[in-house]
Amino acid sequence: MVLACQPDGPILLEHRRPRLREMSPAFPVERLKALLERLEESRLHLEANVNPRFVLQSTCLSLGAV
Repeated sequence: MVLACQPDGPILLEHRRPRLREMSPAFPVERLKALLERLEESRLHLEANVNPRFVLQSTCLSLGAV
């Protein structure tokens, strides 16, 4: 997401920058935001004591649709 917003911004694994730049077109900012929203929903479900197995299955299925 950093590369999408700031192409020359700092990243933790600097040696991975070329590969990340190569992969970044497949992950536009809108898609990354949707993925993060789905993960946040899953976290909230876990905090609400929803069955972890159900949350994991649901999360995996929903991430494939983003």
